[in-house]
Amino acid sequence: MEPQNLSRFCGIQVLLVEDNEINQEVANDILTSVGMMVTIAGNGKDAVEMVKRSSYDIILMDIQMPVMDGYDATRAIRKDLAYSELPIIAMTTNATPSNHEKCLEVGMNDFVSKPIDTKGLLKKIKQWTTLNINNKTWAIEEKSNLKEEAFPALEGIDVESALSRLGGNQKLYRKLLTKFYLIHKYDIAEIKKAVDQDDYKTAEIITHTLKGAAGNLGAKAVYLASSNLEKQLKSFEQDQLKPLMEHLERVMVQVIDGIASIEQGAEDEDTTIQFDEVNITDIYDRLEGLMKLIEDHDMEAADYLESLIVGLKDPVWSSLFVSMSEKLEQYDFHGAKHHLSVIISKLKKEGGSKRS
Repeated sequence: MEPQNLSRFCGIQVLLVEDNEINQEVANDILTSVGMMVTIAGNGKDAVEMVKRSSYDIILMDIQMPVMDGYDATRAIRKDLAYSELPIIAMTTNATPSNHEKCLEVGMNDFVSKPIDTKGLLKKIKQWTTLNINNKTWAIEEKSNLKEEAFPALEGIDVESALSRLGGNQKLYRKLLTKFYLIHKYDIAEIKKAVDQDDYKTAEIITHTLKGAAGNLGAKAVYLASSNLEKQLKSFEQDQLKPLMEHLERVMVQVIDGIASIEQGAEDEDTTIQFDEVNITDIYDRLEGLMKLIEDHDMEAADYLESLIVGLKDPVWSSLFVSMSEKLEQYDFHGAKHHLSVIISKLKKEGGSKRS
């Protein structure tokens, strides 16, 4: 991003209210890439409290969230006259006229559709903020390196549109695909389980969350299939649920298998541990300390792991711990322990002879 383009948004304080981790990262990358300062709230209730504690120039508000949705959060914020002029922009996958009308009724100023359209989002922010933003025509410039190899094609995913949304940031895109795989690979089974138990609300929530994440990553078939299933779940009409779930499962398998293939390729290529660059004894000691925390189901393990990665300052080492970090964030101590055991085994196999 050229400095003259950055300056048009530099200094804008944004409160991003979004519960989906993938959508958080996509929006955060778009906003910070043009110089905005972003604070993230995971639900409406947190957003209401954060508005009271800090000053923001604009709020980007998701609609469907746990604890408190975007409508109730906006109502709560507007109750205080001090925030009557604070711009609140809805971010929703259901960009229908009725939803638009409801957004305005509860006190929102405008809305943007998800999946996020980068230029459209920045245009709205430009419209509703009062900082000295240059009115000339501006463009979103991609951050991709011209020498960077083309991202591999993935069945069921429009890689080009997703990378365009992220300014060509392949590293972030690969990270988000990995996160999508880890978080959503069992969604179909969870949806089926909820439907079998007549828990259509839970099935709807899972489907909605999957839809939002898939849309921002360019998984268009999954996005459309999720959208159709979500509508059916809302209608409580069961006759079409089975074929819609079967279709969603088929397109989801394509996407998950595609992501798994590139992750395997990256793992085969990148996970050779450079033992000459680290102290093997120190690494063993740190991993044993981490294992103790995981076995005790101690959430200090997440902070410990983060400090370990930062301390190593090596992308090869860091990549080995990505999946474990995700599991700890989801309180999956069993999965984290298994992943750590694999790393320790690999360490012993490839570098045991160098341990002093």
